[in-house]
Amino acid sequence: AGADGAGTLTQFDAIVDQEEHYMKILVGKILALRPSLVCCAGGVARGAQDLLARAGVAVVQRVKPHLLRRLARLTGARVLSSTDHVVHHGEAALGNAHEFFTRVYHSPELENKLAELRSGCGPGSPAAATRGMSEAELIKRLFARTRGNGQVRYSYLVGCPRHLGCTVVLRGAPMAHLRQIKRVTAFAVAAAYNLRLEVAFLAGRGATLPAAHPARGAS
Repeated sequence: AGADGAGTLTQFDAIVDQEEHYMKILVGKILALRPSLVCCAGGVARGAQDLLARAGVAVVQRVKPHLLRRLARLTGARVLSSTDHVVHHGEAALGNAHEFFTRVYHSPELENKLAELRSGCGPGSPAAATRGMSEAELIKRLFARTRGNGQVRYSYLVGCPRHLGCTVVLRGAPMAHLRQIKRVTAFAVAAAYNLRLEVAFLAGRGATLPAAHPARGAS
C-alpha cells in the first residue's frame, strides 16, 4: 500500500509540474505582446496572476461577455476565445486606451448603514460596542461576511475615442431607485440615438426639416 501511495504522489507531482509548465507557456504568449491590461470572462489561475503581476500586467477577472465586446469596440481590441489565438492575431489583438485605474466606493447598503450609525437612529443605532470605532473598523465589523466588505470597485479606461461610446455611472441612491433611473436613462439614450439616426438619414436623402411652427396666439 505504501509503494502504491508513493507512486500515486509521484504521478500527481508530475501532473502539477506539467500544468505549471503549460501555464508558463500560455502566459509567455500573452507577455510577448507586451500588454499592460488583460480582461478575462472567467477566472485566472493564481500562478498566472503572479506571473503577469511580476511583468507589470494588470488582470481584470470575470468580466461579463457583453462588457468584453464593449471594451473591444472602445479600445479597438479583439475578443479571443482561447489563449492559443494570441499567436494567430499577434499585436492586432491589442487595443489602446490612455489610462487604466480603479476606484472603490461604498455600496448603497453601506452608505445607508453608516448614515444610521452616524445619526444614532434605526435598528443599527450605535451601541457601546461600536461607539468610538473608526469608519474602517465599522465597515469591517458590519460587512465582514459580505463580498467586498460592503464596497464596490469600479475599473476605468480613460482616453478612448468619444464617438465610440462612454459610460454613465449611477450611484448614491438606494438600488430600487437606481434601477428605475437606469431604465429611464437607457430609454433616453435610445431615443436620442434614434433621433440622431433620423436626422442623418434625412440629410443623406437631401430632405430639410420644416421650420418650427409659431406658438398659437403669436402675431
